[in-house]
Amino acid sequence: NNFCERHYGNGKCDQGCNNEECDWDGMDCESKPPELASGIMSVVVKNIDVQEFLEHKSEFLRYLGHQLRTTLRVKQSPLGQAMVYPWDPTVDPASLLHNDSDSFQSFGSGATGVLVYLELDNRKCASQNASNCFTNAVEAAEFLAAAAAAHSLESRFDIIQVRGLPEHIQPTIEDKPSWMVYVIMSALTVIAIVLVFGVLFS
Repeated sequence: NNFCERHYGNGKCDQGCNNEECDWDGMDCESKPPELASGIMSVVVKNIDVQEFLEHKSEFLRYLGHQLRTTLRVKQSPLGQAMVYPWDPTVDPASLLHNDSDSFQSFGSGATGVLVYLELDNRKCASQNASNCFTNAVEAAEFLAAAAAAHSLESRFDIIQVRGLPEHIQPTIEDKPSWMVYVIMSALTVIAIVLVFGVLFS
């Protein structure tokens, strides 16, 4: 109902909303620590800006939570800010997870939607029926993608992309040029020969 949507995930327990239909009040009534699925889910919602999304965040989280049979929350940045940004289709969502700043002005003017990072909290899912829980964000994203392909996702939110990202994404490390390997091996060979002759003629 509207009351539970307005008070969803606000840090205050409303027992009347602490049920499956209301997605457990966004875990406001839980005392146990979160049971997070591994990884992070990135979602692109088109035709909405950051401010409007944040105003309807509870509705969005409850909607996806019902689809996935678990509770979702917006991931916090290292500086404690909600990771919701103007969407830039040229930027890989995985690359932003390495950024320790909350400044993304470069997304700027041409943005036509938002990119939001989500975490799955399986506390209630696990206590109800653990076999129905998604253990990682990749599985959850694949489920939503399949549901979208089957046109079974009906929402006022125009979700156009869902991705599951590993919890720790390692940056790409370029290999050293092969010629450098040969130079090093040649130098070591010369040193070894010098040492051998030095021992023989000493």
